[in-house]
Formats: sequence, structure tokens, C-alpha cells
Amino acid sequence: MNPKNFSKKPQQPVIKIEMSMADIIVEAIIWALILGFWTYTIVIYGKLPENIPSHFNELGEATNYEQKVTLFLLPSISTIVVIILSTLNQKPHIFNYPFKITETNARNQYYLGIKMIRTLKLCLVVEFLLISLYMSEVSLGNIQSLGKLSTLFIPFLMAIIIAPIIYYIAQMYRFR
Repeated sequence: MNPKNFSKKPQQPVIKIEMSMADIIVEAIIWALILGFWTYTIVIYGKLPENIPSHFNELGEATNYEQKVTLFLLPSISTIVVIILSTLNQKPHIFNYPFKITETNARNQYYLGIKMIRTLKLCLVVEFLLISLYMSEVSLGNIQSLGKLSTLFIPFLMAIIIAPIIYYIAQMYRFR
């Protein structure tokens, strides 16, 4: 095997994709959620006990506890992921597409790729926010567990990440 074969990626057209009003609104919602997430975490921090639940079993009952400072991990990770994905979204020509990108299909494919990443950013922030809310509500004793709903919580969290990926990849194939 020749290592040079692995380093050569086919050149894809470089096209600047302008944001629509809907895209601007979604970005504003993402950043508003991040700001709200940080605000909530800072406000709730002083009300929490020293140890908060960090792991839950299949019934939604806390099975492991960590220091309350770990609650800051979720908004931190959310913020870092959003910044990284926002940076990547500015260069859709470096994305890996399921088929060859040409001058004729580049604009549609790049727009769909950008929308997929933007939707995933929104879904990830919502996901981490829901987990944080659940952890803090259990810590405060406002809820004991999700009970029977907990069996649906993990599939729900997975679905809100996987569904947009499937949708946008199907759209990419449709408009290739």
C-alpha cells in the first residue's frame, strides 16, 4: 500500500453558502440555549448538595454520585462542541459526502451538510440541557426518578441525534 494514496483527498469546489433567515434564527436559538444553560448552571449550583447524581440505572435511579462541580462539564462540553461545529460549518467543502461533489451539485450538498451540522448542534445542546436539568432536579429532591419513562429517555436522546443525520443524508442522496 502506498501511503501517498491516503493523503490525497479529491478536491471539492469551494463555494460560500449564505445563511438564510431561518439559519440565523436557529443559530440565535443555539446561542441563547448555551447562554441559558450557563445561567441555569451558575444559579442552581449554590442550591445543590455537595454530591450530585452522575449516573442513573435503567429505571432512572441515581447509582453514582460526584462532586457538584461536575455539573459544569455539561455546559462546557456543549459550548466547546458548538464552537468546533460552528467553525467546521464555515468550510463545507472539507466535509465527507457519500458521493462525488461536482460544480453542479456542490451548492445543494454544502447547504444540506451545513443544515445537518446546525441541526445537530441544536439537538446536542438540548440533549445536554435535558440531562443537566434531570441531574439537578434529582439532586434537589424535586423528582426521584423518571420511573417507567426512563426506559424511553435513552432511546429519545439517541433518536434526536440519529434522526437528523438520517434525514439529511437521505436529502443529500435525493438532490445529488
